[in-house]
Amino acid sequence: MTAPTPARPAVRPGEPRTLVVKVGGSLVSDKRTTDHLDTAAVQHYATLVADLARAFPGRTVFVAGGGALGHGAVRDLDAADGFAGLELTRATFAVKWAWATAFREAGLRAMPLQVAAMCWDRPEGPVADLGLIRGLLAEGVLPVLSGDCILSTGPRLRIYGSDHVPGMIIDEDLAPVRIVTLTDVPGILTGSAPDSPVLPQVNPDDPSAAHALVWESAPWDTSGAMRGKVDAMTAHARRGAECVITRGDRDATSLRHLFAPMPDWPAEVPHTLIARPSDQPFPSFRRLASEEVSGVSATTPSPDTNRLVLLNPGPVNVHDDVRAAMTTPDQCHREPEAAALMTRVREKATRISGGDDTFTSVLFAGSGTAALEAAFSSVVPADGRILILDNGNYGERLWRIVDVHGIPHHRMEFGWCNPIDPAAVDRALAEDPGITHVGLVHHETSTGMLNPLREIGAVVAEHGRQLVVDAISSLGSERLDLRADHIDWCVGTANKCLEGLPGVSFVTAPRHRLEALENIPTRTFYLDLHGHFRSQDRVRAPLFTPALQVMNALDKALDLALDEGTEGRGARYAALAAQIRDGLAERGARFLLPAEDRANSVTNVYVPDGMTYEDLHDGLKAEGYVIYSTQEQLTRVFRVANMGRLDSDDISGFLAAYDRVVAKHAGRSA
Repeated sequence: MTAPTPARPAVRPGEPRTLVVKVGGSLVSDKRTTDHLDTAAVQHYATLVADLARAFPGRTVFVAGGGALGHGAVRDLDAADGFAGLELTRATFAVKWAWATAFREAGLRAMPLQVAAMCWDRPEGPVADLGLIRGLLAEGVLPVLSGDCILSTGPRLRIYGSDHVPGMIIDEDLAPVRIVTLTDVPGILTGSAPDSPVLPQVNPDDPSAAHALVWESAPWDTSGAMRGKVDAMTAHARRGAECVITRGDRDATSLRHLFAPMPDWPAEVPHTLIARPSDQPFPSFRRLASEEVSGVSATTPSPDTNRLVLLNPGPVNVHDDVRAAMTTPDQCHREPEAAALMTRVREKATRISGGDDTFTSVLFAGSGTAALEAAFSSVVPADGRILILDNGNYGERLWRIVDVHGIPHHRMEFGWCNPIDPAAVDRALAEDPGITHVGLVHHETSTGMLNPLREIGAVVAEHGRQLVVDAISSLGSERLDLRADHIDWCVGTANKCLEGLPGVSFVTAPRHRLEALENIPTRTFYLDLHGHFRSQDRVRAPLFTPALQVMNALDKALDLALDEGTEGRGARYAALAAQIRDGLAERGARFLLPAEDRANSVTNVYVPDGMTYEDLHDGLKAEGYVIYSTQEQLTRVFRVANMGRLDSDDISGFLAAYDRVVAKHAGRSA
């Protein structure tokens, strides 16, 4: 339908132009089940919302929490099935249908809408077509939304929860927007008792006070409980919405106060307001899209004209929510909020590596090399020896670390661009029983080679040795599983395939391995792996001052990585890599490695004839694209990485810029 242009309703100072009312699933169902829905509760709240919509026509949007049906649909999804999320579409349409029916019985026209048909995922975040919602509001029809799955790259479906759906409505034409979530508590409680006072206001630029108060999610809750609500609503508030958490009341007779300026709300209605402190009733709307793409309004910032597309293998372009997480205020690393942040990041880093409760992660303030040196300098006992498998610059780095610490070792060189041969590793271990550990780089980014981790892990395990893996450039996008790959020590970092920002790295290992380090002499002070483990795990405090703001960003990046899944991110990266490789092949480019040896995130390419690397790099950077050089062993080769929040348009733009730079240089050389 073509949305008519509605007459903008009169709005009093302090009122929202558009009110998004979300009724949480806990008010109308028992979320511990898979199919419970209290139709009487639905009818009660539908009657209240219908009265509200009639009193303020064309200004209300309704969002239904998924409740038992929504949570039950996604609780046991098969992560390997990229379209398993369709179960949520089925379940939440049943929820929306129940609400739409109740609204009609209350005498209000309402239309259930599938978010899946209106919204899809981009690297910068979801984008939505709001034309239908504008049209319904203009006709006085109540739009009824809910959580859903949305199409992401791969292709695969991503769960888009009902706490995030109100963000679709934050649009200049509908602003100012107020988002009110009715739930089973009166706000963010400041104590453990249900009648505790609520936190009156949360600054979305500093939600630490709220984070310190919220409770952990129950096993049956798939949305993160109150923490999930706070994170979603602070994101909405940073974009200009005024957000409120308050209790839904079965005895209430009206919700009309939800449109009133906040100071005019009834004193007997406790609530938590999430909005930036301001003298103005509403924060100013922040337009997020600099332009409309095929009539679609972006719900998160599109790259501006000053954005550099980073095609280097880390640091990478990141999601706006990751960047926003850096804006926390100054805080002390010895306070409970910092301890809670550290614990969350450790747990999520372990999960992304495929670990369970028998594993844990130890965090370091520093690049991946910091965690790498901590691992390789700490895990080999005085009477042990480590076999270093070297087929590139980063294999050589492992050798340099153990060499500088005087750790007994044997360096097994395969040569740059040559795969590591598991059979050769097998023979080396059989011939030398004194080797206790094996060091391997999973993704050797100096050449773009993906080494055979699973096969080598099986060989090392068969010989009863420990495997130490540099997964800095593979974790999050390549197949890696601590148990299946027989990894004893796994090193990761924030700013590559996990799509965080530089400054935090970690070592993940079985707990019993970390405990046993107590018996190994310490070789380093700052990077003592056991010392950091003991402090973080037993004392629940960092050994030294951590990079808290960067850790906040990693916390958000890990949420996004776990949501997308390693398989989903790997599929996205593989599609982008294929676009790069096919495009360059069509232009006559030559590649360093055969296709079967390449990782899914880095491609090494020979510089076109008649140009230097500097010619190509500088020309592309002037166009907004950053490529990467290789080490001196590989002359006239450059790297194109597709890590980070990139999409097909970024790659198309790079290829077009490549054409212009090459043609310009050819014209000067003619």
